Amino acid sequence: MPLYRLFEKDEVIFLNLPLEPKKIKIHEKTLTRPIVSKVLSDFDDHFSLLVQEFILITNENKGLLLRIKNNQEISDDEGYKLQITDNEIVINAKTPQGAFYAVTLLETILKNEKINLLEIEDYPDLKIRGVMVDISRSKVPKLETLKEMIKMFAKLRYNHLELYVEGFSFEYKNFKELLIEKNYITLDEYLELEKFANRYYIDFVPNQNGFGHMADWLEKDEFKHLAECEEGFYIWGSHRAPTTLNPLDNESFELVKKMYSDMLPYTSSKYFNMNFDEPYELGHGKSKKVADETSIEDVYIDYFNKLANVVRDYDKTPMLWGDVLVKNPDKISKLPKDVIFIDWGYNKNYPFLEHAKMLEENQVKYMLAPGTATWSCITGRQVDMVTTITNSITSAKEYGGLGVLITDWGDCGHLQYLPVSYHGFVLGGLLSWNSNTNPNKVKDYLTEIFQDDNLLEATLKLSTYHMLEGEYRDYGSRLFNAILWSEHSRNQEDPIEFFKIRMQANILDEQSVNNLNNLFLETEILLQKAKETIESSEIKNSLKLLKTLLQINQLLKKVFAGEKVDFELEIKQLEDYLDEHKRLWFIRNIEFGYPKSANRINWLIEMLRKMSRKENL
Repeated sequence: MPLYRLFEKDEVIFLNLPLEPKKIKIHEKTLTRPIVSKVLSDFDDHFSLLVQEFILITNENKGLLLRIKNNQEISDDEGYKLQITDNEIVINAKTPQGAFYAVTLLETILKNEKINLLEIEDYPDLKIRGVMVDISRSKVPKLETLKEMIKMFAKLRYNHLELYVEGFSFEYKNFKELLIEKNYITLDEYLELEKFANRYYIDFVPNQNGFGHMADWLEKDEFKHLAECEEGFYIWGSHRAPTTLNPLDNESFELVKKMYSDMLPYTSSKYFNMNFDEPYELGHGKSKKVADETSIEDVYIDYFNKLANVVRDYDKTPMLWGDVLVKNPDKISKLPKDVIFIDWGYNKNYPFLEHAKMLEENQVKYMLAPGTATWSCITGRQVDMVTTITNSITSAKEYGGLGVLITDWGDCGHLQYLPVSYHGFVLGGLLSWNSNTNPNKVKDYLTEIFQDDNLLEATLKLSTYHMLEGEYRDYGSRLFNAILWSEHSRNQEDPIEFFKIRMQANILDEQSVNNLNNLFLETEILLQKAKETIESSEIKNSLKLLKTLLQINQLLKKVFAGEKVDFELEIKQLEDYLDEHKRLWFIRNIEFGYPKSANRINWLIEMLRKMSRKENL
């Protein structure tokens, strides 16, 4: 019987998780807190034998027996019962995974100076509690960064993790000649991550795009001819490069099949997310004639089914995003019954409940996917994050969904820093286990992660800035649009005029400017009090960028009023931001992706310089 003796508190790492169990009975009588020499949930064997006994030593040198028992009468595979009596702690679980979750809760309890005698019964609301992290769009996290994230997800009781791959952020061994930027996860690293995640009872689910979002492949000379629209397409106010494969060309099928062969044979998960989202050009180029004769949805389903059969050959269940089919229930019914349909929505008004009801009625296996709402806005969009996560979990629970997938995307250069996403990760984890969790528990958990009340308060405040811009936007923000439109102006005949026209709808009124300045001042004061850490540096740099974007916004207002302006100060501030952005990037992420991320800011600097020259002519 292992014996773990008393250590000083600062020599032991405990993460206090304010997890809220389904049923709890607390007695008045208390015990003195035991402190153990090792984090209980980090034992090497991870309760693989399930039946184990340990002695925890209290401050009075009194032994407290911890027993982990295999109990097949526990109704849920991930559920458990935890009891603390005068002389022992007993965990009953049906599986090692249930025991693991019980111990993570026990770690929380062991942080208290006095421990109440108690009885707990707990189990999850949703079968699949997933999170998806974008490792494309320039930013590929280092292996150690991803492992720390996996530990966080495990403590939050996520049991499904996907790393989103588009372009060349994965080591495609069949396409070595294309992996020139070295900004990817190698196959060996990928398998190491899978093993690490599995150790924490997280299903590491492979994920690759193979229809839309293929811009990086289609810009290569050898694949250009596979584009649905080789000359690109016009969407959202500007012309874009090709992103969608021609589904009628068998070479498209063979390309994606070859991509699959570089990942799927090596992974152990029974699932594979094929993505298949946002094939914007579909039915408007080479497939138009067939789509007009049948429908865009039919062309989509035919191509999907061909590749889904390849996925099944690897003994995996196909998953796909639902945006193309969700408004056509009659088309959804054409999908094979084994497919898992993932309905995503990232703005506060997205009708998750309505869609969940429809999917259940059509007997579709489905998950719902809200988002952390951190992309294309620097410090997050709290209202969209909270609303979509809450509504999706409630809807999946009510209408028999398999679960949820909390997405964390990296649009427009992945300029947001990791701590900005913590709020969404925590909310999604706590609610998908127990949808009735007290909202105060979320902030309690975040307090433990940030370990700095001032930093946490500053981060939460900055996630509300989009609400002060004068009107609700369901994507990005008015301030961020200076970055967005400077990028899309680069291929226009008159970049300055294009940028000015697009930005006219984004100029803030005086009240909004005052509100934002007050928010930024409050946040700055909090950050001055915060401890110096990588997280505080990241949030400080985010604030620096937002303040500069606000200054740019107001100078553009003067431009539109016919005044001459000079952006010299703002250009200098953006360059200072980039210096710090580079330093911070290299701490968490592979360095080779930095230039592409920085380009989003460099293109804004380029635009401001052009405008300054023009204004001074």
